[in-house]
Amino acid sequence: MAPDTPGILIRDLVHTDISAIAGWMMTDQHWVSYGMTVSSIEHDLTEAIGRSDIAIVAELDGLPVGFAWCIERGMFGTDAYLKRLGVSPAHTGRSIGSLLLDAAEERCCSAGASYLSLLVGSENERAESFYRARGYACAGALPDFAIDGVEERLYRRRLTPLSY
Repeated sequence: MAPDTPGILIRDLVHTDISAIAGWMMTDQHWVSYGMTVSSIEHDLTEAIGRSDIAIVAELDGLPVGFAWCIERGMFGTDAYLKRLGVSPAHTGRSIGSLLLDAAEERCCSAGASYLSLLVGSENERAESFYRARGYACAGALPDFAIDGVEERLYRRRLTPLSY
């Protein structure tokens, strides 16, 4: 569970959040290296809202400073899939990612998902460490999946207790 983070509100993503999120994503080389543009981010997040995907934001002082986007049954047709989780570079280190992941896991579990899966690029050691600390295990690797020369690692975590 994330520590207390004063002033942060976790809520559903709405259309008026999208341009601010796209703006700060373009200041982060990680997102740019995946070929994302303001236009592609705006399109993707608009589609997420339209499909009623699990899409949430962390709001601080009225502005979205982080977001998580999950697709129910988006991995293997069974697991929920964490498509993206991001925090504004100006707001990292404040447990916002943990708050968002807690909320995303809770919503995925409420939607009936037993597992949450995600992909992390091998160059993103900070993200891998974050997910491992949260109980995610690496289940495999996909070389050159999204970017030539980068191995995407599949992480997965059980959200619900085993039932026999």
